Amino acid sequence: MSDNLAKKLFSKGLAFFKKKKYDEAARIFNEILKINPKNVNSLIVLSQIYKIKNNNTEYEILLKKIIKLDENNYQSLNNLALLYKENNFIEKAEFYFKKAIEKNSNYAKAVFNLALLYEEKGNLKDAEDLYKKALKIEILPSIYFNIIRIDQNYIDKINLDQIKYICESNENNLKEKAYAYFILAIKERREKNIENEIKYLELGHQLFMNSDEIYLKSNNYWIDKIPKIFLKKLKYSKIQKKKNNVTNLNPIFVVGLPRSGTTLVESLISSQKKKIKNYGETSVIPKSVGNFLLTKYLNDNKINLNFIKKNIIAEYNKFINSNTNTPITFIDKTLENIFFLDIIQKIFPKSKIIICKRDYFHNFVAIFQQCLAGLPWTHNKDSVLKYIINFNLILRKIRKLRCNNILCVNLSELTNSPVMSSKKIFKFCNLKWDKSVLKFYERDDLFIKTASNIQIRKRIFKYDSLKFKEYEKPLRKYFRKINILKN
Repeated sequence: MSDNLAKKLFSKGLAFFKKKKYDEAARIFNEILKINPKNVNSLIVLSQIYKIKNNNTEYEILLKKIIKLDENNYQSLNNLALLYKENNFIEKAEFYFKKAIEKNSNYAKAVFNLALLYEEKGNLKDAEDLYKKALKIEILPSIYFNIIRIDQNYIDKINLDQIKYICESNENNLKEKAYAYFILAIKERREKNIENEIKYLELGHQLFMNSDEIYLKSNNYWIDKIPKIFLKKLKYSKIQKKKNNVTNLNPIFVVGLPRSGTTLVESLISSQKKKIKNYGETSVIPKSVGNFLLTKYLNDNKINLNFIKKNIIAEYNKFINSNTNTPITFIDKTLENIFFLDIIQKIFPKSKIIICKRDYFHNFVAIFQQCLAGLPWTHNKDSVLKYIINFNLILRKIRKLRCNNILCVNLSELTNSPVMSSKKIFKFCNLKWDKSVLKFYERDDLFIKTASNIQIRKRIFKYDSLKFKEYEKPLRKYFRKINILKN
């Protein structure tokens, strides 16, 4: 291929990529690579296409090819580490983050990402040191925000005038401005200026939501599209009783609203002496259902369970990597699984489902006070309200069905009576309880990705029912709507 033709094809492919015509772009870049497999730039763009299309298998293959051809490509090393972290291959993720930093010690993204990984592992001192190292490379509100999560007193060391300047400046990206507002909100909360806290939180969430059009689409997906489909009475195809369609997986699903105690329940169960595998928020079932909705026509409200089951089993096997025929128990804490309980019960009839809940208004405020980056709907108060209403509808449906494999756990009861409540959870899961599970916070292998990853490192503290009392007046309209729901 001549240089001129290569440049012409690359420009054409890049134009398709910028217009988000990813299939056309992929076709052209694959054409270039057939002629010149060592065209690193084409591999880089093509890897991003597969990332956008959620094809992690091809994405990993391409990243490895890039690194093989260009061992100093620290961006690809960082991206490979992020992919491994997303799939819970923590040791691999740590290795490649370190490799990225080794190739470019001033690459703030890799330093930040390694810090976040250490934070999620519970290595808070190492995480804080790395965050501070990242700050020396690049001063960003997102880095300050994560340090404050580890050390709340660090906010007193921050130049808040600088943070306010970032809020007012047009030079920073929307996400960084959002974090600046979240920092100001934390300061107001510490000083009990609730109305100012709410004002800054609203500004931060609005900017965060607008920082990526994908967030807007995802918000609509979980607030409108999925509830409209799965709150109805659906028809299901019968699961084919074939030998290769039988599964030995007996998952424990922990679901609920964010900030409702799901991480606490997950940590208790995974601290059992048998060391049940905890895969965290795998998103296996939501992705498999999403693939079905994308590729199959939902005819007459009918769900093809065979298609979905095949996808689900294949994805779980990537985590489990076991050839044994003996029953395998593991934890999946994907919160969105709440919408797919019918599918779960049909595919995994021996599964256990634990639904965590707390006072809805408390839950509403707790969500609003956080920056839950992976849950776009949490960045809009009306969306949070709608999500809670849909959640309540699901609980009402479950109560009518009286399912034996579903247990509801109230956060206030769990924290006020941890021994009795945890015994109830373990009995439900057919697991042996011992008092050591209540010392989960002493574990050095506790890996938590959620916003509770720092709080969960401490012993269980009693539920404070008065904590959100002062938010009722400024959030009156939401309080009234949520207060009428049955908890």
